[in-house]
Amino acid sequence: MDQHIKSNSESSLEKISSYLSDRFFDKFKESEFWAIAPAACENPIEEGIIFTQTLGKTEISASKLLRFLDSASFLSIVSKDTGEKIATLQTDNKLVWSNRFGSEKKAPVNGASPMDLIHASLFGVMASHLSANEMTKLEASKLLRSINKRSKFKWHLPTENELKTFAEPNNNPFRTRKRFRLKDASGAECYKWLTKSGGTDVDDGHWGTRLHSTGNIFACSYIFSKKSCLDIALYLIKNNLYLANESSNLYFNHKKYTHVEEKGLEKLRKLWEDKDVNLYALDSSSKILKPREFSVKNTLANIDYKPCRLPKLDQARMTDPGQGLWELYGEPEDFLREHDLVARNPSLDIQHRSVAIDFGTSST
Repeated sequence: MDQHIKSNSESSLEKISSYLSDRFFDKFKESEFWAIAPAACENPIEEGIIFTQTLGKTEISASKLLRFLDSASFLSIVSKDTGEKIATLQTDNKLVWSNRFGSEKKAPVNGASPMDLIHASLFGVMASHLSANEMTKLEASKLLRSINKRSKFKWHLPTENELKTFAEPNNNPFRTRKRFRLKDASGAECYKWLTKSGGTDVDDGHWGTRLHSTGNIFACSYIFSKKSCLDIALYLIKNNLYLANESSNLYFNHKKYTHVEEKGLEKLRKLWEDKDVNLYALDSSSKILKPREFSVKNTLANIDYKPCRLPKLDQARMTDPGQGLWELYGEPEDFLREHDLVARNPSLDIQHRSVAIDFGTSST
């Protein structure tokens, strides 16, 4: 009898556990990002974010990013892969800036690493040690259109007003001693820069665009300008970027994520179940994924409720060494320990005496 119970329950319950784990992972993959927070949390995005693609957990949040944006007028956008500075974020208007552009036929590639070229492709900027050069507005527009075919940032020549708001602050890291000159990619001081209306002289008192004037490119991108702090944070996570306040050596999203292998997701799900946390989809679906609903315990709690609406089993019945479940008898000890379950030998409850049956009640 015992062996019969062992063979049947072992195969069925472990299959149920495997099915629940697979179902949880399928649901988990339906959203690219999840906020993780206690079930009773009113603002789940403040607790941490899970990136589905890497199963990486990060502690960043929208409110932390807002505070970080308030800490400086200009922040560097840096690649986690290479440590290369990709661009500069102007925090008051969320415009992204870069001066690392040059004529494709003149920009040297000798000495550029493969990762430099990868980032040139992804973000449309040159490696920092490559030289830029003056060009006309038409040449610059053509170059940026070509770059934007492959760039994640869509680069544009700024308006004169946008260039002014960028060049005038004294704490702009690209400013030189002479107002309002800016450094090019090589660090050289330049006063001739391009705008959508043509070239301009940025020296104090000399502003004013000239259609056919030449100049250097300090292009801007509107990729973050209308995004919320949460959207910006998710973009940084997805593209493996971080923000750096170089004047104070403070960073946002620079830590490596805690990666979890796919095969370890069930252990992670159980950890979330034990901590009573939910996952909240950070997309338009607003899905809520409750790890505890995919547990063996949750299934066993409904073992009598689903077929005939008997009361659900309480936790003590499944976990108390003095109680336990017949249905778990014969399960491997390591399986029971893993799921914090207690089995009970049915033979302990066999009584050699008469039994009264009240037909017509739920007990039958």
